[in-house]
Amino acid sequence: NVRDFIKSSFEAVINFFGGTAIFRQKDFWFVFEECSYKAVGIISLVSFLVGLIIAFVGAIQLKSFGAGIYVSSMVTIGMTRIMAAIMVGIVMAGRTGSSFAATIGTMQVNEEIDALKTLGIKVSEYLVAPRIISLVITIPFLTLLADLLGILGGAIVGVIFLGNSPMIYFEYSIKALSLSNILIGLFHSLVYGFIISICGTHVS
Repeated sequence: NVRDFIKSSFEAVINFFGGTAIFRQKDFWFVFEECSYKAVGIISLVSFLVGLIIAFVGAIQLKSFGAGIYVSSMVTIGMTRIMAAIMVGIVMAGRTGSSFAATIGTMQVNEEIDALKTLGIKVSEYLVAPRIISLVITIPFLTLLADLLGILGGAIVGVIFLGNSPMIYFEYSIKALSLSNILIGLFHSLVYGFIISICGTHVS
């Protein structure tokens, strides 16, 4: 039952922070590494290319109206508000969520899940909670990184192809930065992180 699984996962997360959950710290830090700096490379590459593509597509239209300088604002708003969170969510779903599912699926096949239950260890505390917490903690930071790399990707188009000054490009980018857009993007990333971790760790 999915509802029961989500409920037990929430309880496990509460117990984790309450210090009563049964889990291995070594396993937690291993998962944390997989969700954090080991994902930086692919996140950076994808976000840079997405920012570049958004800028290139927008530049074609904006240039025809003589408003090529506003490509920086378009990229900044688009990346910080939604695109960075979406791309990080897609990458982490394919990279980390599938890793969670493969690990737990292998444990089920090898009857390790049944062994944990026999020993009286809650699977939600031992396996699920560390993965949920690791992904939910790290995904906002990856989203901020994606924001930065996306803006830099847009700068390639704005500076090289449109001939804008780098100083003017980043000046318009800074003007377009909005705390509300950044917070909306981070909120989206938290939701995606929770959904990905729940789907990847679902134990029947």
